[in-house]
Amino acid sequence: MPLSVLYLNTTNKLILVIDLLCLYIVGLSSLLLTKFIIDNKIENSLIWKFSVIGGLQFVFHTLIIDAIYWGVNFV
Repeated sequence: MPLSVLYLNTTNKLILVIDLLCLYIVGLSSLLLTKFIIDNKIENSLIWKFSVIGGLQFVFHTLIIDAIYWGVNFV
């Protein structure tokens, strides 16, 4: 958020690129984290199932909502 506020105050295009880059890095990192959770499957583990569900929700928020939807509408 601080980068977005900084961009609004300065309208420097480099700040916008850095802001969007940070959002995409976080989104892709959350996707990789969820992939590692899925690959590390523990048979009949309720905690593993909740971890996968939480990871997918985290990916949806960080990658879809923050990086893609917000990034497109902010520009």
